[in-house]
Amino acid sequence: MRVYLRVAWRNILANRRRTALSVLIIVVGTALTVFMWAMQEGAWDMALQHITDLFTGQVQIESSGFSDDYDVRKVIADTGLVFSRLRSDPDVLGFAPRLMATGMASSPTGSACALIVGINPDIEPSVSKLAEYTRVGEFLRAGDFRGAVIGDRIAEDLGLRIGDKMVIMAMDSSGNIAGEALRVRGLLHLGSAELDRSLVLVNAGTLRNMLLLNGYHTVAVRLKDLGRADEVAERLSLGGGVVARSWRDFMPALEQTVRMKRGSVSLILLLFLLLSVSAIASTMLMSVKQRVREFGIMHALGMKPQGIFLMVITEGILLSAVGVIAGLVLGFLITWFFSLTGIYVGGFGEVYETYSMGTIDRLYPRLGPLFWSHLHEPIVGFILVAVLSSFYPAYIASRMTPMRAMRYY
Repeated sequence: MRVYLRVAWRNILANRRRTALSVLIIVVGTALTVFMWAMQEGAWDMALQHITDLFTGQVQIESSGFSDDYDVRKVIADTGLVFSRLRSDPDVLGFAPRLMATGMASSPTGSACALIVGINPDIEPSVSKLAEYTRVGEFLRAGDFRGAVIGDRIAEDLGLRIGDKMVIMAMDSSGNIAGEALRVRGLLHLGSAELDRSLVLVNAGTLRNMLLLNGYHTVAVRLKDLGRADEVAERLSLGGGVVARSWRDFMPALEQTVRMKRGSVSLILLLFLLLSVSAIASTMLMSVKQRVREFGIMHALGMKPQGIFLMVITEGILLSAVGVIAGLVLGFLITWFFSLTGIYVGGFGEVYETYSMGTIDRLYPRLGPLFWSHLHEPIVGFILVAVLSSFYPAYIASRMTPMRAMRYY
């Protein structure tokens, strides 16, 4: 095998211009694939971290079935046990219990559907960044049971300003319509079109009294590592009607969008693989035609067709390996550079707001678990392409007899 490698390397260097063109295609394809995977992971990790830190948390604990119908009677049976488990879990950074109800928000000028959330303002910052996105006015304060903080878009729809009176209504635990008159304390701009148009935050005590409840509907959990959400959720599912769900479960549309976007990188890789087929095949075919006499002499000296076939295949694999290695190095260097500086995307970052992922103005590529799990794709892909592209030239070379070589010249 060592002989094959030495001969293959000599033949590759025989025509450096043609070899350089083929290698360049592989280098660019590999480097671009590496960089695109890192960009995808960095962009989506930022978006996911942003949206989960903003409001939902990475894990949510709730009474079984609550998220299916938002039945206000489905409260967590033993919140004390849940809190105890969360405090002792090493993966948990913070948690915040909440009351939630779907209902209506109204003002003298109109009404709108609302997601009414009862929070504890003193512990909510341990999970969410809601307070940081108060655009006008102030965030809720502990003990303020007559105030509300609402999304800026629902405020616009209802014609509400700071200090204006609004009314919230929802079905209570007895099945009756209940309501509360509140004053607008602040306006939020979360960068999520859905939340900005529907969210109404009140003190948990206000909503608890309004709905005639004891306990909480959900507990939002913030984790140290977003990637461990599924594992932690499984561990925190306590049974007895208490379930824990990771962000993949309560935001399935977002997970599907992530998967679709990741598939675009595979399409780019496929395009470069197709270009590489043509480049490597033409390089190997021209090399074979220029070495007809050499192959004829090899046959005359007793070299078997299988040996010549293997030698040409080795040239293709070596050509691809050089390109892949150089491409990986280049891709890593580009990724490392932009992971430090970031890539400014300007107004394009507002596209994320359309998908309720917040606004991002600078992207940072990341070499995380997803990247490493897909690193084999360009390596295996280009080596496989090299073998397939070299098959026909290798077959021609292996069939070259001394007589045919003499006639060729």
